Amino acid sequence: MSVSQLEWLEHELHGWSTFAIVPVFALANAGVTLSSDALGGAAASALTLGVVVGLVAGKTIGISVAAWLATRAGIADLPDGVSWRQVMGPPPSRHRIHRVAVHTGLAFDDAALIDQAKVGILAASLTATALGAMLLRSRPANRDQAS
Repeated sequence: MSVSQLEWLEHELHGWSTFAIVPVFALANAGVTLSSDALGGAAASALTLGVVVGLVAGKTIGISVAAWLATRAGIADLPDGVSWRQVMGPPPSRHRIHRVAVHTGLAFDDAALIDQAKVGILAASLTATALGAMLLRSRPANRDQAS
């Protein structure tokens, strides 16, 4: 089967687009300041830690528990070939940084707090991506083993 040049190019650029171009674009549009002052303040901030824990642990636990309850109640089933490990381990949405960072301006008036929250969102997105990738690569995605 022959593939058009456009399809070939799209396939070749998909990784760059997904893992480099879109995240950089989202980060730039989120208005995250990565100065040494902003990073230093964020590293010592309870707000930043709360954002990281909320996005990494809270979202993972919330989605996983809701999916588990829905399957146990009989109102949903996992799709064929999908394991519980896959439910818990997908990388975050590539638009999360931008989407959540936009709302920090609504929650805080202080520019320093907004910067801390945005750095927390960035750290959470990177952490969730790394943890999700490790979880999904740790074992074969056999539904019977993961249930």
